[in-house]
Amino acid sequence: MRKIRILIKKSANLSKSTPNFILHDKEIYGLKSIYDLQLENISKNIIYQSSNGNDKLKILFKIKFLQEQKRIWTAKCPGEMEFEEYRGKHCWIRDAINLLKSEDMCLCIHETKDKEDEHRIKGRGLEIIDFLTKKEIKLSANSRRKKGIIFLPQLLEGDSVHPMKWKHFIMEKGLNLRGKIPRWFKKIEREVIEDQMTRINICVERKI
Repeated sequence: MRKIRILIKKSANLSKSTPNFILHDKEIYGLKSIYDLQLENISKNIIYQSSNGNDKLKILFKIKFLQEQKRIWTAKCPGEMEFEEYRGKHCWIRDAINLLKSEDMCLCIHETKDKEDEHRIKGRGLEIIDFLTKKEIKLSANSRRKKGIIFLPQLLEGDSVHPMKWKHFIMEKGLNLRGKIPRWFKKIEREVIEDQMTRINICVERKI
């Protein structure tokens, strides 16, 4: 938000020391504040590029969307995500989504619309990132992407209950066995085993 305010002040030839509340004062600027106009402009640009733009703009928009999805390797649609924890440089679409989110505005609502133009990666079960911290998600993204892993069931045995051993997983994927077992894999394995033990204990307690 700080960068947006600096941009607005610069565009309006205002001093850097100008109080921020002035940017939100609708009485000074008429019916809409500078902040509202900036938000409206960003919203219109994103919506135009995603749906009504020419073919090149549509392709650019789709590429940017896929890049954000790939950056943390998730099946979720970038338009529905919270990007405050995944900040980075030089990405206008991520900054725009953050700005819209701050005003309770969502670019994509797949439950009610946009069903024909899905930005989600289809699959079943919980995502791997649901078990990881924000830091772990960013650090493990490249490793998970190279191994094509997004959903938890991809790491489970045929019974869909027990976690695969690393060697079994690598052999099934046809990957190289060299190298250490990733931390994210160890954590998922531990989480699944702990969940199994919890369920077993609950069943034992009920029988008693």
